[in-house]
Formats: sequence, structure tokens, C-alpha cells
Amino acid sequence: MIFYLALKMPAMAASIENQIDLIAKEAATLKLGFGHYILGMKLSEAQQEQARQHPMDKSLEGTYKFKDGEIFIVATAEDDIVLGVYKEYPEITMDEIKNIVGTMMLEHGEPTLSAHDKMIYWIFDENGKIERDTFAKSKDSESLESLATVKFSSSERIGSVPEKESEPISAYLMITSDPLSKLFLAKEKQ
Repeated sequence: MIFYLALKMPAMAASIENQIDLIAKEAATLKLGFGHYILGMKLSEAQQEQARQHPMDKSLEGTYKFKDGEIFIVATAEDDIVLGVYKEYPEITMDEIKNIVGTMMLEHGEPTLSAHDKMIYWIFDENGKIERDTFAKSKDSESLESLATVKFSSSERIGSVPEKESEPISAYLMITSDPLSKLFLAKEKQ
């Protein structure tokens, strides 16, 4: 697979900081997020204040993590760019899962990919959501260049009927950018 940035900007021509800025801006144009927390966007002053008031432990070096209601946000410590947003559902019913997946399908259309009946992905490039058929063809030719991913994951098969005495179902919904994360990690290793 060709690295996403090779098509956008020659590696020698720009610093990692410039590449991060470019990818963050492209990701932000997709408007993927929860509420006012949008992947790739810089946090507002009010959001930064929320982060100071509600910090979370265990963030990667060079980042910070905080919570706003039911939303978890990971941002860069240097310039407050949103690297990822997610929601956790430690105990959820199958009906609630169906509602979340239905809402995501209304918002983003049919999923690009599903796996093991427990995970659903909506994959985006700079033009919007990559359709399932396009994804399959691109995957076969190894030319897929994704910019962002919306992932829903459940501990139970989505749509299944849980046994009466089964463990509680847990799930999460996460929005990230693989190229943005890779660039951030490369920068941190410098």
C-alpha cells in the first residue's frame, strides 16, 4: 500500500509538522466526530478548558485525553488537534446497539466493511466515504488510501440475541485517522 502522504506532498519537501497540518485539515473537512469534537480540528478555548477540568489518565506521550459527557477525546499536547474521539458502552443492550448502528447508517450510509459480525467500519478518503465495492477493488489492487475511519465494535455479534445468563455486552464507537496518527507517532520519535 502506498503511504497516503506520498500522493499529497513529497516527504522531502515538507516537515512532519506541515504534513500533520495538511492531513488534519483534510480530515476535518470530513466533519467526523461527536458534537463539536471533530477529527483533525483544533480544540476551541472552551474545549481546552473542558480538557483541563476533566483530564483522563493514560494518554500517549505528546497527547492528552479528556472526557466531555460520554465522549472521550485524544488531542495533541502541542497544538490541541483532535487525533481521535470515541464513546464507550460498558453495558449495552442489543437494541441500543441496533439504534447506534442505525444512526451511523443514516449519517454515513452502508458500512464500507464488517468483520467477524462484531465490527463495522465506515472508511473515508478525502472525497468522502469509500463504498464497499470500491473498497474491495482497491484492497485487491493494494491502492486503498484511507484518511479516516469510523469503527463500531461489540463484544457480541451485532444483531444476535444474547443468552439470558450471558455476560453484559460492551461496545465502543471510535473515529480516527490512521495517516494522522502515524505522522504524529513519527514526529514523537524524532
